[in-house]
Amino acid sequence: MLGTMSHASSQARVRARVSRMIPAGLWSRLLHADTFQDLSVQLRNSPGGEDLASDDPSVLERNLRARQAVAARSLTTSLQGRARELLAWYGRRFDIENLKAVVRAIHFDLDRERIWSMLLPLPEPTLPWRTLVETGSVPGLVDRLSATAYGRPLAPALERYQQESSPFFLEVALDLFYFRRLLRLIGVLRKKDRTQAERFLGRWIAVQNLLWAFRYRDHGGMSPEEIVNYTLHRAPGAGVDMVRRIALGSPLAAEAARFGFVLPDGAEGLDALHRLERLAAREMRRRAEATLAGPIFHLGGVLAYLFLLESEIADLTALIEGKLTGHPPDELRGRLLREVS
Repeated sequence: MLGTMSHASSQARVRARVSRMIPAGLWSRLLHADTFQDLSVQLRNSPGGEDLASDDPSVLERNLRARQAVAARSLTTSLQGRARELLAWYGRRFDIENLKAVVRAIHFDLDRERIWSMLLPLPEPTLPWRTLVETGSVPGLVDRLSATAYGRPLAPALERYQQESSPFFLEVALDLFYFRRLLRLIGVLRKKDRTQAERFLGRWIAVQNLLWAFRYRDHGGMSPEEIVNYTLHRAPGAGVDMVRRIALGSPLAAEAARFGFVLPDGAEGLDALHRLERLAAREMRRRAEATLAGPIFHLGGVLAYLFLLESEIADLTALIEGKLTGHPPDELRGRLLREVS
């Protein structure tokens, strides 16, 4: 009974948030806006646009991303038990984004105020971001994180960082730690919630694992053993067997087809990976819309909204960057996850 009441509460919150998303009719006007300034004005006047009032494109993009963190944190409070624990950890992905940004910035010795301005403004911060930003070295940063959940995965990666002088190994350690725990939390959910979590989060994790493996092989120059070491082994439908195939030379089009995505024969390289990312994101958007079209007295309603919100943010970011670089609407249309006339 408590679970049903919890999902009823989350349904009401989700429906209210969906009503504040950008309406279908506005997308065409955003696509055809002449300049970034024109687009910014229209966003400011859109439903829920009060927190998008910025003429600085980098600030606007950061505020858009933070909107997703705020939504995840807010919706977590409407759930109970294991579903709540899962969504709370899903929201920690924004901590991971910030931590990776801090690692890179300290490694490259960027100005501390510049680092601070790059971070997502997270609601109720779980880490002392200002203190972390002011750390003088990457080993010092890892030491300061030793008492947090992130200290355990970072400590063993620090030696490889020092050997190679590359933040890559620390970033991968954070990603693997995050996704492994997310998979464990999905695995202990009750049946209906687990089905919904696998439908959204499981599919998302699987695609990430596939993309990692190809990037490591084709652009990171990794050996098959390293590719296996730096990927997930239990991602749903994309575990260690898939990783091994990729490590040993399986083509991208063939592995994409196993997921139901059609790429041109011989498609390889970064352009093909970006195309696959868009296909996967469009699929998740369709799943989210289909879920929200029906009753959502389950965890899937919350996850569907969060993925729908992510697709909205991705499309707005594509439009912002397109307007800044002067790309015409016909070209931008192909970069969007939704169909816009």
